[in-house]
Formats: sequence, structure tokens, C-alpha cells
Amino acid sequence: MTRAGSLTTTLPLRVLAWVLTLSAAPAAILLLAELGLRTAGYGFDLRLFIPRDETGRHLTANPHVARRYFRGENAPRFGSDDVIAAVKGDSTIRVIALGGSTTAGYPYFYNGSFPTLLRTRLEQAWPDYHIEVMNLGMTAITSYTVMDFMAEVREQGPDLLVIYMGHNEFYGVLGSSSTQRVGSSRALTRVYVALSRFRLVQLLKNLVRRLPGTASHEITDRGITRMARMVDRDAIAQGGQLYTQTLENYEANLRAVLRRARGGHIPVVVGTLVSNLGDQPPFISLADDQSVEQSVIRMLDSSRVLLSNGRLLAGRLAAHRAVELDSGYALAWFQLGKAWHLLQYPDSAVICFKQARDLDGLRFRASSDINEIIRRVCLEEGALVADVEAALTALVPSGIVGSNLMLEHLHPNLEGYFQMAAVFARVILEHPDLIVAVPPKSPRDDAWYRQKLTLTPVDLAIARRQIEVLTSGWPFQPGSRGTTYQELTPTGMVDSLALAVLRGRANFWEIHTFLAEHYLRRDEFQAAIDESRALVHAFPHEPASHQRLAQTLISAGYHTEALSSLSALVDLGEERYSSKWRGIILMTQGRDLEALPLLERAKALNPADTQVRYNLGGAYFRTRQLESAFRELDELLALDPDYPGAREFLEQIAPKTPGEYN
Repeated sequence: MTRAGSLTTTLPLRVLAWVLTLSAAPAAILLLAELGLRTAGYGFDLRLFIPRDETGRHLTANPHVARRYFRGENAPRFGSDDVIAAVKGDSTIRVIALGGSTTAGYPYFYNGSFPTLLRTRLEQAWPDYHIEVMNLGMTAITSYTVMDFMAEVREQGPDLLVIYMGHNEFYGVLGSSSTQRVGSSRALTRVYVALSRFRLVQLLKNLVRRLPGTASHEITDRGITRMARMVDRDAIAQGGQLYTQTLENYEANLRAVLRRARGGHIPVVVGTLVSNLGDQPPFISLADDQSVEQSVIRMLDSSRVLLSNGRLLAGRLAAHRAVELDSGYALAWFQLGKAWHLLQYPDSAVICFKQARDLDGLRFRASSDINEIIRRVCLEEGALVADVEAALTALVPSGIVGSNLMLEHLHPNLEGYFQMAAVFARVILEHPDLIVAVPPKSPRDDAWYRQKLTLTPVDLAIARRQIEVLTSGWPFQPGSRGTTYQELTPTGMVDSLALAVLRGRANFWEIHTFLAEHYLRRDEFQAAIDESRALVHAFPHEPASHQRLAQTLISAGYHTEALSSLSALVDLGEERYSSKWRGIILMTQGRDLEALPLLERAKALNPADTQVRYNLGGAYFRTRQLESAFRELDELLALDPDYPGAREFLEQIAPKTPGEYN
């Protein structure tokens, strides 16, 4: 009995061990392959946060992280180069922004994004805190990307998340009708995203791209812009299966993002989405009844003619008739909205324009259903809502958001971004305990914040050229492939620099540095200062940007203003340059006793700096320390016998008899 019982108990264990062994073998092979690829240096490190430099004191967003989701070499990058401290300080307020191209600040980026403008407002509200804003907005991403970022975002301990996402759910990467998707299944997409950072998966993706017949999946014949190339299916009816499934996936992803934030005790503010209602006709109108479509089109043509001739009531009736013929035809609702607007019935116009947007078969603009999801899910999950749509609508006298606040179909102009930042800031300040226990200072008026804007003509030229290229082709110009940056002709120096950036031949830092030096050589001091301030605002963590501004202010004779920039360098660990120039400036202001310790510190940090030695000799002389002054100038001449004015100065203070200075 004992032997039989032993046999019946050990046999299943042996079978289990055999099964586990067979299962472990493929896993071990895959693991070895992954380790081998990493050892060989194949592929990219796709962590979200990476060290900014070899010191490891700061982290920045990995420029290659989009390769987790996008196929091909032309993956987008983040719209700015923000950094956060690797070890968060006690007096730091850390804000991380998540979303698509609007969050990134397209087409202004850097100093024009609403997260950057929000930073200015938070700095004013909590001046005793160091405000870190990390903008993780990226062009053409979806809620899948934001959800994937959350684990790594939580590790950085943000005090607040601001989120603006939802326009890209159909055509953004991994979107339901994108050329860069893995299917409509949310579960399959999540698995794909989870595996994409492995080098083995990168290898497989590269191999698949090289297979015959796969390149066409990444490039369409619609146009040259990313917007055109991302669209697979371009006619999606409201309420259809694909539409409904996409919104369900968006809601699930948003809910997952908010729950992961709540699990990390991170407050979240989510913005409702705004788009161009009054000046962007629907891209595609889908007919509910094909038999009446031509009748609808004739009615719309008639309405346009009547309205243009000032026959507003007749034009409205014709548009209304078109809606009656086919209530699902987006362009009919848009035309009716135009008629109501001309008749000065803004509420009716807004209703029609929203219906036109929601029925648009080309789903670049988020429908009203997305905003309803945002409001409902945030209420249920305990997140705050920044009602961007309502706030921007309230700013327009007609109540119709169009080219007054939008550049094209959905990206705000500079005023639009400015007001978006105001909306998010207002929600944050209305909940003062949201991120820090210290009460905020009362906000300033808009004029004060406008003075803090640091976009210069070259930034505006970059934005203008990007919109020009975007709107030159499909879907804005059906049948046109569009214009490339290489085909554009520059109209002057600033425009040439803008195109150099867009063609990949220069970057933000280089063009603003060039312009600052250019204007300085021409004694156009205010323009030089503006370019230098743009660098500081875009790279507040970079000592070279503060040094550039300080040099410009000193050259322009704004010494008191330069002291502020020089003081900021100390906090960034660049004490040598700061001590030197603060000391020199204080001497020019007659504040010799304050200048002396700074110049002594500058000398200690760089004994070979003859300019420091000369000014230190002067400071000693003016504070009646004649022996120290003599010694300093004597040592200076040993370093540089021809230093201008040093020998004459030394002769003036040379001791007449031995021991005179004892």
C-alpha cells in the first residue's frame, strides 16, 4: 500500500516538473536573446526618463521613447527639453503634463505650450518653491501611450498631473483607425505596448518592416504630413461599432490612468477638449440616405448663395431644409450654424456647429462624447476637471470658437494656449491644498502674465511655417499632396532660421543664441535680451542660458537686472562666473564692500582669471587695503605683463619706502 500510494503522489509531480521544464525552455531562450541584444548594443533604451548628463543630477524625457509605439524611423519626439531633479527637493513642486500635440504646444513648443505658461503662473503663486514642469506631450499619441507612461511617472513622485488628451483616439498611434495600430482589441494593444520596450521586440518590428508589402502600411498616398499618413479608415460614422468601441477604449484608458494616479496619491486635473467650430467645415460628410445626397448638396449651394447676397432668412431656410433631408449630413449642420451666426443667434449657431463636428466622418476633432466621458469619469474617479472648452467659449463674444483662438482644426493659437494655462491655473488655485499646504499668492491680471511671454519672431515664424505645411495638403486641400519645408522659400533672416530648424539643420538653442549675438553686435539690445530670455525660459535648468542672458544684460548696461540672472547661476552650481560678474557689477555701483568677498571667491575658483585679479586689486584699493591691492596687481602682472592699465595702476599705489604698508 505504501509503495502504491507513493507512486500515485509522485507521478503528478513528475509530470508537473516536466511541463514546467518544457515551458521554461522557450522563456530562457527569449531571455538569453534579450540579454544578447542588449549586450551587443542593439536597439534603443526606451525608458521614459533618462539621466540628462553624466552627473545624473537631473532626468529628462527619453527622445527615443516614441519607438515603443511608432513603426519606422520618423517617430516624433517631445516638444521641449524639460528636466527634473533626480532627487526631488523638499521645496519643489513637481508637475507633469501628459497628452498629445496640443499638450506639447504645437506649433510653438518650448515657450508656447500651455504647461510652460502654467509654470509661470505657478511660480507667481508659490514664489518660495521651485516649480518643475515636465511636459510629456507628444504629437499623434493616444490614451494608450499616456496609460503606458503612468508607472514611470508615478516613480518620479509628481505633486500634480495635468492631462489634455482625446483628439487622437482614432488616428493617433495605436488608435482604432490608425495606420500604426495592432488591432481594435484593447487587451492586445496593451500587451503590444508592454512588450515594445524589449530589444527582441524591436528586432522583430524591424524585420517585419523589411518584409515585402509592409511599407505601404506606413505611407499612404494622401499626403506628406504625419497627419495624412496616420489615417487608415477615413469615414467613421457617429454611433457605429468602430466609433463606440473607440470611445469605450478611451474611457477605460482614462479610468486606468486616474486610478494609477490615485494609487500613487497624485492629484490630477484633466482638461476638456476644444476645437475649431466656426471656421472649420467638416472634412467628410456621410450621407444617411444616398438617394437624397445630391438634393442636400443643391440646398447647401443655394444657402451659400443666399447668405452671400444678404438674404439671411432665406439662406437659413435652405440650410434647414438640407438638415431635414439628411440629419446626419455634417456639412448641412455647419451651413445652418453659419446662417444662425449671421442672424445673430449664437446659441443656435453653437448647437449646429457642434453637431457638424460630431458628425464629421474624418475624426480628427474629438466629439462631444469625449468631453462627456471626461466629465463623468473624473467625477467618478475623484479627479478635477479644467473645463477648457467652456472657458474658451466664454471668452468669445459670439460664443463660437474659431480662428479667434484656433490655428486650424484643433490646435490653439498663442492666445488660445495662454487662456488654456489660465484655466488649469484657476482650477489649481481654487483647490489650494491640492499640491502644497502653503496658500498661494493671489494671481496677477492677464497683462502681467503676458509680459512674461518669451516667444520671439523666430518662434512665431516656425509656428507659421508649420501650419502652412500642415494645411497645404490633405485633408485641408483635398487632392493636394502638400508642400514640404524644403520647397518653401525664406523671406528673410528670421524666416531662414525658422526653416533651418524645420529642415533639421539647426535647433532651438542655436537659433536663439545666434540671434542674441546678432542683435548685440548691432546694438539692438532689447531684441538681444528677448532672445536670451527665451533661452532661459525654455532651459531654466541650463547654466549656459542664464549666463547668456547675464552677458547680454551687462552689454546692454542693465546691471541690476543682470544680478538676478547671475544669482540664479549659483543655485545651478555655476559659482565661478556668477561670483566674478556680481563682484564687478557691484564695484561699478560703488558697493565695494559687497563686491570684495565675491571677487575673492572668484579668484579662489579661478586664480588665472586676470580680469578678476585686476578688479580685486581695485576693490582692495577702494576699501583702503593698499598692501593687498599692491600684492594683487603685482601677481597679476606676473601672469600677464601687458594687462591693460595694470602697470599704471600699480605705480600709483606702489609703496614709497620699505614697510610702508606694514
